[in-house]
Amino acid sequence: MVLKITLPTCAHRRGGTALGIWSVGLLTISSLSSALAFFWLAVVLVTQRGPVLPCRQELSDPKDEAAIQ
Repeated sequence: MVLKITLPTCAHRRGGTALGIWSVGLLTISSLSSALAFFWLAVVLVTQRGPVLPCRQELSDPKDEAAIQ
């Protein structure tokens, strides 16, 4: 039996953002003393993606009926 726990999408994004900030911060601190860490910090910063666009299910319907027409 597999227990499947689903979290809201915002929890995944929040956790991913926090993990990204912590990892870049640790790489920044360690790059002060290591050339290899500085190289990986540069690789991570250059290859980072921008913010993810929201999915269609995450968008709410407009509250103004005139906006739909």
